[in-house]
Amino acid sequence: MEKSAFNPVADENLGAMMIGLALSLVLFGVIIIQSYTYYQRFGHDRAFIKVLVIAVLSLEIMHSLTITFTIYRNTVTFSGLPTSGPNSYPLTTSVIFEVLITAIVQGFFAFRIYHLSGTLYISLICWTLSLLRLGGGLALAAEGYFDVSRVPNTVLLTTTYAWLITMSLIVGAFVDVLIAASLCYYLKRMVTPESLKPCVGNPEYETSQIVDGLINWIVQTGLITSVASIVVVIAFHVRRYAEIWFAIYMVTAKLYSNSFFVSLNLRRHREDVLSMASSLRFQTMPPMDISVSMVRGASFRLAYDDTDSIDSSPTPPKVSLNLGSDCHLSGIDLEARQNPSPPRIAVLSRVRY
Repeated sequence: MEKSAFNPVADENLGAMMIGLALSLVLFGVIIIQSYTYYQRFGHDRAFIKVLVIAVLSLEIMHSLTITFTIYRNTVTFSGLPTSGPNSYPLTTSVIFEVLITAIVQGFFAFRIYHLSGTLYISLICWTLSLLRLGGGLALAAEGYFDVSRVPNTVLLTTTYAWLITMSLIVGAFVDVLIAASLCYYLKRMVTPESLKPCVGNPEYETSQIVDGLINWIVQTGLITSVASIVVVIAFHVRRYAEIWFAIYMVTAKLYSNSFFVSLNLRRHREDVLSMASSLRFQTMPPMDISVSMVRGASFRLAYDDTDSIDSSPTPPKVSLNLGSDCHLSGIDLEARQNPSPPRIAVLSRVRY
């Protein structure tokens, strides 16, 4: 069979593909660990979530097998041939697995937007655009199968359908950014100091840090996948006749799957922290007003009032002293004790006349 006119430059083609495969398999190992952790922690999860987990894990296994066979075919089967690296069935099939994984993960996060917001507007936009990316990937895979059945030519295929590749990747990046921004917005809007009370003396569990931690995780996961898609587009247009862009593209499926499993496995940690924070209450002193009168016109008064809400700073105690003309203040010691019974305030004064 006549092979495609493919120039196997070591660094730009086979070298890039080998690096991409290595990174993909490392991330696949992380996915295996994440899936094991999921079944250990959430073995009794809802059937819907379990189906998604099985689907993503199965697609990841098939994706890893197809890209591994593709690299083996290019580096061993066609080793040394000037035509090594043409389009093939495993290569095209890996695209199908990638777009399916991306669609499932994006659809899952879009459903979370609906769960947080209670409205379908943004979720419908995300689902529609995700289906558009899925359709573009499947159409490209169909053309890839037709190309293999004729005379495989990866360069001609990617050149002819460059617009479809670019459109699919840009749409996917936009969906990732929209999902991350929406989750951050609704999380920030719903979680307020009234629903989560910080723990005094334990800044690690303060409300702001809990919310900021969740938002940082959302931004990081959405940013990684969207940046990866944009980098693929840039590499594709800068070095279209090299395989650098496809090497990066192989890794994107693993990034989506890892973000999916991490979001599932972090649920227990997030729920524990939120539950701990919401069960804590401020230990504040009730309002008090103490006056002590002494001989020769000297008097001492302490007023304390902390009736502000949890998001306000407590009012500092107000202390006033009224000393007679012949009094000299050498020191005042205050000791407050908070008990279930009405507070007892011990005032120890040492006044020398």
